[in-house]
Amino acid sequence: MNQSFENFFPQIEKKISAYIRRQGFPSSDLEDLMQEIRLRVWQSWHKLDPELEVLPWVYTIARNERLRWLSRRGKHPALNLEPATVATVPQILEQNESSLAVKEAVQNLSESQREILVLKFYQNLSFDETSRIVNLPTSTVKSQMYKILKELAGRLV
Repeated sequence: MNQSFENFFPQIEKKISAYIRRQGFPSSDLEDLMQEIRLRVWQSWHKLDPELEVLPWVYTIARNERLRWLSRRGKHPALNLEPATVATVPQILEQNESSLAVKEAVQNLSESQREILVLKFYQNLSFDETSRIVNLPTSTVKSQMYKILKELAGRLV
């Protein structure tokens, strides 16, 4: 790993925080969770395979820590579709992102579908990066995205 943790993590911290917020994580616990993620990444930094891409690895840690945190506290996240400052939003969602209909349509997706949608479009990750984070084959993520967009289009049109 050529880049040090101290130089790398501050560069992506806002992206990770936005991803966590978009998954409906309670704002009151966000800083505590980010500290847990920062610690977990720091503890594992020396184990990182230099051949792997770092960003999907960090998102995977963030995802696992978020799920662990919610599981320990028995909390269920509420959808948060604040405007993205770090990612491009698909046109169908971009035009109506703040509307109640879009929020309801996205909220009615399964948690795994919402996660794929957030990672791919709100966090602007590639299909390969998204697939590594959610631990699914790239082809499955692509087919899920097609189904998600078709379902959203049917609900919104």
